[in-house]
Amino acid sequence: MKVNVVIPVYNSEQYLLQCLDSVVSQTYGDISMILVDDGSTDSSGRICDSYAASDQRIRVIHTENLGVSTARNRGISESDGDYVCFIDSDDYVAPDYVEYLLKLITDNLSDISVCQRANGRKTVKENKIITDNQSCISAFVRSAEIDSVVWGKLYKRSLFDGVLFPAAKRYEDEFTIYKLIAKAERIAIGYGSKYYYRTNEESFMNRSFSDKDFEWIEAMSEQKAFIDQNYPELTSSANARIIYAVNKCAEKMSAAGVYPEDRMKELQALYKAYEKDFLKGKSGFSAKMFSVAAFFSLKTAMKMLHGKGDGK
Repeated sequence: MKVNVVIPVYNSEQYLLQCLDSVVSQTYGDISMILVDDGSTDSSGRICDSYAASDQRIRVIHTENLGVSTARNRGISESDGDYVCFIDSDDYVAPDYVEYLLKLITDNLSDISVCQRANGRKTVKENKIITDNQSCISAFVRSAEIDSVVWGKLYKRSLFDGVLFPAAKRYEDEFTIYKLIAKAERIAIGYGSKYYYRTNEESFMNRSFSDKDFEWIEAMSEQKAFIDQNYPELTSSANARIIYAVNKCAEKMSAAGVYPEDRMKELQALYKAYEKDFLKGKSGFSAKMFSVAAFFSLKTAMKMLHGKGDGK
């Protein structure tokens, strides 16, 4: 069974060697690596070409800079295997990353397999198999067992039929992963830690506030509309996910000391609509207390938060 490994690459020369070394040394042999150089202006493109020259399993596609979503979509369209997985070019994986994920799928007749982040909190205490579509989407919406990032998972290639990452969106995974989960009948979640994620300055909390941060809320609202239509019993959990994103945006706005009137009204309305469902969820005490305060006066809550809380 052939596995395609899609790696979008953009100006990651500092970490790219470690990433590619971890992939070419995989214990599972039947893999094809698709490197999509997204218009890099550093030496990343040349590094990709040098690896391809010495390993026939590697294919390099050079494009103009169109963003990670378009790069991933190109990699998917070029894939010809039974399964596909993704690695970010500033991350790296364990030598048995592909073998481990594929074994989870084949042993458990699953559509998707999930491993743990090596430098993060484990989401399960032992291997877990989710055995029907309703339970798959419920695990995604209601728990942390299946997160919203595309990496750290192996997918049947057919799940991507009709599914694309949205171009020019900041939270592209949030717009996409739920659609794949909703197609799955079985998901195998492994306890093994096989993916090494590298926090960078472009991560959500390290980046300065931008109006594009509201695309997270847009993604959660899109998920809610899908849940309302197809899994109405999960609506309360979908509502809570919106407030989680709202809290994060409010936190960043507070830290930046910006309170645009139109956005404040938008966030205040969302607290009014969904805060009660958030209080029923599994977020921490401080996050829930912030949402209560924001329900009554968002600006006051934000000013109290600045420098004192995290709004998780």
